[in-house]
Amino acid sequence: MQHPSLTRFEPATTLDEIHLTISPEPLLTQKEIDAFYREEMNKVRGEDKIQRLKLGLKRVIDTQQYYKACLMGHTGVGKSTELTRLINDHEIKQHFKPLRFSVLSELDAINFSPLDVFLFMVVEIVEKTAKISRQPSDENLQKLWDWFSSEEFTRKETRESQIKTEAGAGVKEDSFWNKILGLFASLKGEFRFASSREKKVVEYRLSRSRDLINIANQLLKECNQNLQETMRRSWLIIGEDFDKAGVSQEAVRDLFLNYSNIFKDLDIHIIFNIPIGLYNSSPGINLTFDHNLLIPDTPVFCQKDHTPNQKGREAVRKVLEARVKSNLFEDGQIERVIIASGGNIRDLFYLVREAS
Repeated sequence: MQHPSLTRFEPATTLDEIHLTISPEPLLTQKEIDAFYREEMNKVRGEDKIQRLKLGLKRVIDTQQYYKACLMGHTGVGKSTELTRLINDHEIKQHFKPLRFSVLSELDAINFSPLDVFLFMVVEIVEKTAKISRQPSDENLQKLWDWFSSEEFTRKETRESQIKTEAGAGVKEDSFWNKILGLFASLKGEFRFASSREKKVVEYRLSRSRDLINIANQLLKECNQNLQETMRRSWLIIGEDFDKAGVSQEAVRDLFLNYSNIFKDLDIHIIFNIPIGLYNSSPGINLTFDHNLLIPDTPVFCQKDHTPNQKGREAVRKVLEARVKSNLFEDGQIERVIIASGGNIRDLFYLVREAS
């Protein structure tokens, strides 16, 4: 979840500076939030959904419950920016350690299977816990190793050579942990190049997913305990971009509907963004998240009579003027780009960049 950092944190004063402050990418750092986020957006959208997510997370602190939520909204409405606000919140940072990932950058967005998403989360939690605190017990790792040992892997030689290079850096070659790292490196290769994987491997794993979930939960609980001892925080997984262009919607439906038990039964806190169309579809009633939150579009017209929504337009204007001085626009130009964007901030920024 990284993008080229904005290099100017105050409004552009010349046309040549606009590309330094205007980007359609979400705000992913606190410095960007401090410079460019405007509260007026949530005021006109009716409610600050991040406060609801925060409240839900606070309620499971010191309990045996796990918070499971999905966040929805049209592309460009600001879901990732809002999630940045959540994970940078002082109270949330005291109690939770976020693991934030994008399906576009971490997985094969066209060919991923439900277990790829599941295994990616487990692998990342185990590896990061080992770096921050200590690695899980050999007993729990052995169960994961045995689960994979019963299947036959088919990999191309090019991937095998890369896996050998990636695996086990900085540990003894004969250690069991090194073998686990080798397995994890192999899996990471599969996650990114799923199209080259044999179909029978995927089907075999899915048929045994119940056992894998049980094994994973033992690992996740131990990782959480280790993290609690070191940092007094719990893992929070945030999965994003499942609604973006370039992501197989068939694979998304398979993940969130046909294999929804993965999220229901996993012993970890989870927030995922899902396509709003999936939520609104008739199969959407089968989604297993406990909390469903929608970030609406910013209204630039009143729904009742299609007259200008002045509060909505003013909120969008505030966001734009945080990035670009208003005197760089011709008379009426800001109003025109706001209307053309429909209040969608990503589209607004594309229009401004093109115009400049």
